[in-house]
Amino acid sequence: MATSGTRALRLASQPAWSGDAPLENEVAYKVADQAWERAEAFRLVYRAYVEAGLMRPHPAEMRVMPHHLLPTTATFVALRGSRVVATVSMVGDGRLGLPLECAYPQEVELLRGPGTWLGEVSALASAAEPVSSIDLVIGLMRLMAQFSRRHGVDHLLVAVHPRHGRFYRRCLGFKALGGERAYPAVDNRPAVALHLDLSRLEEDPPASYGLFFGKAIDDEQLRYCPISAAERRQLVQFLVSETDTATAESGAMLACA
Repeated sequence: MATSGTRALRLASQPAWSGDAPLENEVAYKVADQAWERAEAFRLVYRAYVEAGLMRPHPAEMRVMPHHLLPTTATFVALRGSRVVATVSMVGDGRLGLPLECAYPQEVELLRGPGTWLGEVSALASAAEPVSSIDLVIGLMRLMAQFSRRHGVDHLLVAVHPRHGRFYRRCLGFKALGGERAYPAVDNRPAVALHLDLSRLEEDPPASYGLFFGKAIDDEQLRYCPISAAERRQLVQFLVSETDTATAESGAMLACA
């Protein structure tokens, strides 16, 4: 549910955009700016990852990574009523680096450079809804792509299962970055690394350019909404492993102080 005073994009059951008019099967897309939105997003990711065998059950029933505690991470949600029905995060390169560096350190380092900022697409999940999963993903990616460009991200990176790589390349315009490898963050399942060069969109526009950038989203909807210190303290106890807890306490908490 979009909070009072917060405007949100809306997508009908078919991908036809309109302003603020209510639509049948309405879904609102927004940058999560409330603690309950982020908590529900982390619960949705947990359920999806456990069901897919990408992580083991955890008592907290949430998937919270150390990068989620950083102010350079933004979480995006699709809301249907008061339910988070899809989510994705954009992890900005910062104190902890990027999650996919556990498998692709050299590829990430080659993209880094003076004045270049990287971001990673992470923690994507959707629930079964009348609106298709593809529509939900496209709605979230549209918001995330414009958000990332607005805040100076030069490259969006992602590590995905090889069978999903075609969707990212054909539908979203991503290009290959690294070959198939075991990915520790998802229980060593296979992954490939991809990236989208946001810094050269005009010179080399992907096929998806019109879908994601054809209609500009208002700056008010693209605000950074970092979590508060109180929320960080609450979430640190739900990190998915003891190693993550130590990392968060020594890295993310310092960075967010």
